Amino acid sequence: MAATVNSKVDEIERIFQDIANHSQNVDKNLEIFNNEHVNHELQLQKHKNHLASLKTILIRLQTQSRFLEMAKENWSPAGDLEMTEHQSNVRSENKRDKVMIEELETQINDMAETLCTKHKILKEKLDLLENRLVSTKDKRKNFEMLKEKLEEMGNKVQEKQTGNEKIQNYLVEVILI
Repeated sequence: MAATVNSKVDEIERIFQDIANHSQNVDKNLEIFNNEHVNHELQLQKHKNHLASLKTILIRLQTQSRFLEMAKENWSPAGDLEMTEHQSNVRSENKRDKVMIEELETQINDMAETLCTKHKILKEKLDLLENRLVSTKDKRKNFEMLKEKLEEMGNKVQEKQTGNEKIQNYLVEVILI
């Protein structure tokens, strides 16, 4: 009896294992199906976008075709003459613009040369002024030094005069005594 119970338990466990394996297989199949479904949806969206792009191009081409048909219907020899006249006017305007541009370029180049020349002259004058400033500063330093020496000598002369006066006063006193 224990053997039959064990065999039934083993059989039930095998059935549960088969069910679990089958469930895993179903889950894997479902996952694969979902991935394929998503891929199909992405491809469908891509194709829809491509179709919309093609429709836009078709509309643009149809519009251009209509404009060309209208232009063809309105085309006449008088229109051809007007077009030729318009083209010659555009060419002459282009030539005038080109000449004007060349003149402006020449004027700009002349102005640039003038500015360069003036810049050089101003630089030379600035250098000259800087040299004069340095020279003036040197002269001022020399003047200050000479002024100090003159004051020192003036003080020495005054001291000597004071000393001489004292000597003279002393001599006068000695002579008077």
